[in-house]
Amino acid sequence: LSNLLLRSGEYASAIPNLEQAYARDGNSANLIALAAAYAITNQNTKALPLLEKAATAEPANFDVRMMYGRGLRDGKQFNASAVQFNEAVKLKPNDVRAWSDLAAVLYSAGQLPQSLAAFDRARDLGEDTSGNWFLRAIILDKMQQMKPALAAYQKFLEMSHGEHPDQ
Repeated sequence: LSNLLLRSGEYASAIPNLEQAYARDGNSANLIALAAAYAITNQNTKALPLLEKAATAEPANFDVRMMYGRGLRDGKQFNASAVQFNEAVKLKPNDVRAWSDLAAVLYSAGQLPQSLAAFDRARDLGEDTSGNWFLRAIILDKMQQMKPALAAYQKFLEMSHGEHPDQ
């Protein structure tokens, strides 16, 4: 029943059944399913301890690392989130979303050179968005690299097609 509810997007309805299944059998599949349902329904205080347990039990599980990283990010635990995204990119070095998420949390954590390198990697993998160029520009500006910052701001404005002229 839980799996059917999850597949149909009824995450909140699936939680009581998932909690019962996890209480009966705390196996990895039940743990991850319950943690995912909590995360999807914005119950981070319940999701994070389970995700930590899942990441410890299955350190090579890319999806768990990404879920855990996003939960930590949403809780504004940027350095801890960066650790999880960094582990995720080790597992899948060509996953553009993982690099983009890593870049964003490194920026939020104030790790500007590392963030810039992660944005570069995301761009190299095809994530060439106006938002990424905007953050790159801010980072370069903060790092006092004015010419590259100006070029990045101009690229942002060009890619955003005038939607954010005041930026």
